[in-house]
Amino acid sequence: MQTRRFFRRRELWFRPKYSTTAELVKIIDSLSARHGDCVLNMMFHNVELVPGKSPYNNTEKDCRKHLGEIEAAAQHCLKNGFRSATLSEIYEACKP
Repeated sequence: MQTRRFFRRRELWFRPKYSTTAELVKIIDSLSARHGDCVLNMMFHNVELVPGKSPYNNTEKDCRKHLGEIEAAAQHCLKNGFRSATLSEIYEACKP
């Protein structure tokens, strides 16, 4: 019997719980290579960093790993020329 494999395209999220650190870095590199100015918005809930308060991180170890992934992505952004900004600063920069 012959089996077929169907490959689905997997969307990459700029969210540490849905993407690995390597995938977060891939997103950063892809956007910085293709766009001069761009805004990256990492999504996570504050309770994801508190053990047992979200369905994602049940232990202190889980939370430390999650925080490490956020830090690794932030460090990679800074290394590649991104800077942090508030939503108000982004709004002001994008006004016509």
